[in-house]
Amino acid sequence: MSMHKRFRVLILGAGFGGLAAARRLRGSPDVEVTLIDRNATHSYYPMLYEVATGFRHGRDMVGEAALSRGASISYERILARWGCGFVQAAVAAVDPGKKVVRTDDGDEHPYDHLVVSFGFTSDFFGIAGLEERAFTLSSLEDALAIRRRVMDYLDRKKRGQEVSLRILVGGGGATGVETAAELANFFHGRQKAGDLHSGDWNIRLVEASPRLLSMLPTEASAAVLKRLEKLGVKVMLDTCIKRVEDRHVVLAPRPLRPGESLDALVCEFRAEAERSFEAEVILWCGGIRGSASTAMLGLAVDRKGRIPVDPTMAAQAPDVFAVGDCAALTDPESGKPVPNLAQSAIEMGELAGENIIRRIHGLPLRSFRFHAYPTVIPLGGKNALAHIGTWTAAGLVGFAVRQAASFGYWLKILPFHVALRDFVRSTFSYMSND
Repeated sequence: MSMHKRFRVLILGAGFGGLAAARRLRGSPDVEVTLIDRNATHSYYPMLYEVATGFRHGRDMVGEAALSRGASISYERILARWGCGFVQAAVAAVDPGKKVVRTDDGDEHPYDHLVVSFGFTSDFFGIAGLEERAFTLSSLEDALAIRRRVMDYLDRKKRGQEVSLRILVGGGGATGVETAAELANFFHGRQKAGDLHSGDWNIRLVEASPRLLSMLPTEASAAVLKRLEKLGVKVMLDTCIKRVEDRHVVLAPRPLRPGESLDALVCEFRAEAERSFEAEVILWCGGIRGSASTAMLGLAVDRKGRIPVDPTMAAQAPDVFAVGDCAALTDPESGKPVPNLAQSAIEMGELAGENIIRRIHGLPLRSFRFHAYPTVIPLGGKNALAHIGTWTAAGLVGFAVRQAASFGYWLKILPFHVALRDFVRSTFSYMSND
């Protein structure tokens, strides 16, 4: 009697796209799935700003653990019920010709099909001094590092020291806006309570475009700007970071486009070549690129370090698929690049998993179809802006939409009772900081 062959599927990187591929493949009698990731836990990136701004929790390991639980979960808790294997290790080399992956512990992992989901790294655009001086918010460790830096300031303030905290956030996209808003909401609340004064803190948000959140309608961007200004955030548009010198950030008007005059900029100091600001904390949220690990495959990458894929998520190597932030995909209908969003990474991963099954059975592969995903931007405390199609809601309604979206994701990867318990626990933990 012949044995039913099970094809070995390796998934490199267990972020949104990698987990989505594993979820699609779970239970299939045709495959044996193993995920490889250097971390033991899956980070829920939309909640990292809550960890970074969780100042009411203690500085000890208990306080950090309480914050971390709402933004991370053990891979073993997720994958065990899916029947998938997990290897905690860093990928050291990939040989698409021999179909073998080697990890940093020296082990070799052969595969029949490979899903690459290495994720992203921050893009500093060659700005002098920025990478060395700035915090980023791309991992749980990053979020905790930001929190510790701000907690140092708060501790010195409690001891009666005359200190002020100047924070500069680079990038007016979702991460920059929500982090600046949550920081300002906390400081604004402490100021109302009399614990801080207006001169004790300062937050600047720098964005090179003429408005925040350029993917949203103009009215929604204006509403976000109004909310940030109400919280005391100084928003500087049409402004870019030119270089960082120790604790000084040198800003300049953004470069002019062909035919554009300086008067067209909304930069507040467009008559000057540059201006310097002091900052104890610099947070860079101004751009991402594909992980440097993608180079291991020896495939061509685009200018953002991402692996070009066709609409089926297949790369230019036998039985290799790439998904998420390390994949460069053009929407076949619009001809535009698919944006780097959690929702698109999840759909890419699901499609890659489905197409592996279809390839095994000799069926035609399906193509990616881009959807207009809902956008939810937390704006400090129980306030958020939600934009779905032509509908926009702000304030508490937007916050409710945001909570529903987060709970929906936990339901995808956890049993209902576990998802509900963890979600409620983390919600109360984070709301205690408002």
